[in-house]
Amino acid sequence: MEKKFNCQGFSLLETLIVSIFIVGVLLVLYTQYVVLQKNYDNTYRYNAVGTVYNTKQLTNFLESKEASFVIQNIGATGAGYVDITSCQGLANEEYCQALLEELDVKTVLVTDNNPQKLITDLTAINPYTENLYQFLKHIDVNTGKKYRVIVEYQNGELSSLNLEIG
Repeated sequence: MEKKFNCQGFSLLETLIVSIFIVGVLLVLYTQYVVLQKNYDNTYRYNAVGTVYNTKQLTNFLESKEASFVIQNIGATGAGYVDITSCQGLANEEYCQALLEELDVKTVLVTDNNPQKLITDLTAINPYTENLYQFLKHIDVNTGKKYRVIVEYQNGELSSLNLEIG
């Protein structure tokens, strides 16, 4: 007499283990995909080639014509930054407005190289977009420069360059 063992329980256990393994692998792949997608989106929106070129035009304008205005107003506001989106107070206000319009600029901020004070101030009251606020957290501050131009464009892209003044 041979005893027959019931193998159905073993098949059920084997299927359950394989299913748990596959779900685990898919979960890990999904979480990595989400991180990868976020980094890809940030790469596209933050410091894209076209926006860096446009921001360089703005920094050239500020370095050549408006350096003293920028330095005086960053220190005078106490906030550690100055918003020059309206071009008010600049010596070449008309040129500034034409440049910002041509480049399709939404916001221009000039700040100390380390935007930490600006981030802290915007945490309490943020008159700018959340996109700009998140961009400030990604800025590399180890450049050895004193000032920085931060630009948000109408299409949602952002760019930042050092300002060679002071």
